[in-house]
Amino acid sequence: MAQCAKEQSDTQWVRAAGASLFDLRDGDELPIEVLDRVIPDRPALVMDDLGHAVWTNTLGLKAAHIGAKDPDPQGGVLHRDPLTGVLTGLLLEDAQQRVRNAAAVDDETVYRGLLTALAELAKNGITSISDAGGYWMQRHPAAFERALSENKLTVRAVNALYLYPSLDAKTQLAEFKHRFSDDPHSLLRYNTVKIYIDGILDLGTAALLKPYKLPPDKAYPSGFYYFKRAQLQSYVSALHNIGYKLHFHVIGDAATRMALDAIEEIDADADDIAERRHRLTHIYLVDPADVPRFAKIGVVADFQVGPESSSTEYHDYLRKFIGDPPMRLYPSRPCSTRARMFRYRAIGTPIPSRPSAPCSAHYCVTKMPSTVSSVLLSSSRSMPPTR
Repeated sequence: MAQCAKEQSDTQWVRAAGASLFDLRDGDELPIEVLDRVIPDRPALVMDDLGHAVWTNTLGLKAAHIGAKDPDPQGGVLHRDPLTGVLTGLLLEDAQQRVRNAAAVDDETVYRGLLTALAELAKNGITSISDAGGYWMQRHPAAFERALSENKLTVRAVNALYLYPSLDAKTQLAEFKHRFSDDPHSLLRYNTVKIYIDGILDLGTAALLKPYKLPPDKAYPSGFYYFKRAQLQSYVSALHNIGYKLHFHVIGDAATRMALDAIEEIDADADDIAERRHRLTHIYLVDPADVPRFAKIGVVADFQVGPESSSTEYHDYLRKFIGDPPMRLYPSRPCSTRARMFRYRAIGTPIPSRPSAPCSAHYCVTKMPSTVSSVLLSSSRSMPPTR
């Protein structure tokens, strides 16, 4: 971080990415004290390597108007030292957006970053993507629109817009109505909304039907939800009726159920709902009672596989604090007989927390024990990877 500060000597913020949240959380010194010592004169933002947290210093908290006595915001956690209650500088889940918005770079920098990403995609042979981040408050869509207008968009981009849990619903829905586009002849479409239901198991922010065996955060013994149930239902119905496909981030079995409930209760014809192919991504844990609902409603089960999917060590690590899951972690066996119970399935790998080459996901699948000999999913109705 000292080197980052030196390289960014003329910037208002010091920005970096790739830190391990777990190394910071479990260290002997509070993360905020480390960053304050190294960068005492400017706000700093360090994004973690999974996209579920940021690390900031005291000036960063001040710039984002986060106070020592503030409660956790909806959909997020202001991480605190378990002994003293002092803010550690780690902001989990949607709480990170307050700092990310405050530290957002200018439009030209965002655009140059997009061009760099497009070059990397081309190098890996990727011609179609879905930017599932969609942080429109940081003006990410404007960069794609500029690339399209300047004939520099080298992929088919079917992008998503991020649904903020703490924003005014009327304002946010008006923004989404304005931004909706789904012209199949255009290289750029905004026809999807990314909706986080919960966080991740490692942080204790994934929502479970039963409490964690050893909760990482005692304030959330069963994890937590980004949205209140009625709030989510209202958004899901409204966004579906605008025309959006809905892309849900779900990890825990309770989050999976909440997303299925919201889709099932959309105020629309059942065939229309099924034809939209709303998608649940990650789905690490699914209660057996919810598996048939995917086919009944017409929801895509999107298995995001990576190196840890085939790692028994990772599964043993998770069992220490979640206990034995109700079913095997689905991304570990996306081609198994049990996984075929899902009518519509996809295999993908998220960027940047996973390698960008699409075949890396398929490689992981073929290395798993007890998988079928082909990575092709069982029926012609199966969906291709989205990234």
